[in-house]
Amino acid sequence: MAAQIVLALKRVNSPLSSPIPTKDAPQWNLQTVPPLNEVHQTSVELASGIACPPSDKPTPPTWVVDAYHHGDYTNLTDAINAAKPGDRILVRPGMYQEGIVIDKFVEIIGDGKLGDVIIQADGKNAVLFQANNGRIANLTLRQVGGEFFCLKIARGQLVVEECDITGQGPACVAIHDGADPILRGNSIHDGNKSGIYVYNNGQGMLEDNDIFGNALAGVRIDTGGNPTLRQNRITKNTKAAIWICDGGQGVFENNDLRGNADAWKISPDIMITLTLTPSRK
Repeated sequence: MAAQIVLALKRVNSPLSSPIPTKDAPQWNLQTVPPLNEVHQTSVELASGIACPPSDKPTPPTWVVDAYHHGDYTNLTDAINAAKPGDRILVRPGMYQEGIVIDKFVEIIGDGKLGDVIIQADGKNAVLFQANNGRIANLTLRQVGGEFFCLKIARGQLVVEECDITGQGPACVAIHDGADPILRGNSIHDGNKSGIYVYNNGQGMLEDNDIFGNALAGVRIDTGGNPTLRQNRITKNTKAAIWICDGGQGVFENNDLRGNADAWKISPDIMITLTLTPSRK
C-alpha cells in the first residue's frame, strides 16, 4: 500500500488553529485546560483564598475524587461508574493506583499542578478509552509493568491536553481501529519502546506535544495508521523521530525532529512522496 506523506517544515508564526469538531463532539475550548473556576470553583477558593469570578458557562454536574476521603469517591473507577454522560470528574492531588476504563462521554481533570494527580497502573492500561467522545487534562499517567499501553485509545475522539504520559509497554500512547483523538500540549516520554503508536487505521491530530526519550521511535505508524503531526518537538528518541512501515501514512507539518538517531525510519517497501520546504533552524 503506497503511503503519501506531506512533509512541510516551513516555519509557522501564526497561532495554532483549532480542528473543526465532529457533529457529535463536545464544544470544549481545545486551546488550554479550562480554568478551575469553571470546573470546581469552591476547590480553587479553598486552596488559594481568592474568590473566582462566576463563569457565564453552565457548569456540568461534577464529581470529586479525593484519595483522602474528602470528596465523593476515593478512586476514579467508582466516579466513572457513577457519572452520567456529559458529567465532569475533578481529581484532587494524590496517587491513584488503578487502571481506568472510560466508556462514556465524561471529562476528567486534575486539580492542582501537573504532577499532583498521578494515575499509575501495573499489569493493565492506565487509561483505556472506548467511548465516542471525552476529554482528559492535567493528569500524570504512568504504566509501570506488563505488555500494556499507558493510554490506549480504541475508538472515538478523545481530547488529551496538558498531560504527562510514560509507559513500560509497547508504547506510551496507542491509537487504533479508526480512533481519531486530539493530543495537544502533552509530554510523552521515556517509553520502553515507542512514544506514540498509530496502527490499524488509527488517525488523530497530534499538535504541540513534546515526544522525547523513548527507546525506539517517537512516533511509529503502520497498518493504515494516518495521523496528522503538526508543530511537535520529537527529540532524543533512540532509533528515530518518526518510523513508518507496513502501509503507514500521514501528514507532517513543521515538526522539530532534531537530536534523534534518525529523523525518519521508513521501511523500503513503502513508496514515499516528500514535499520538502526549508527545515526549522
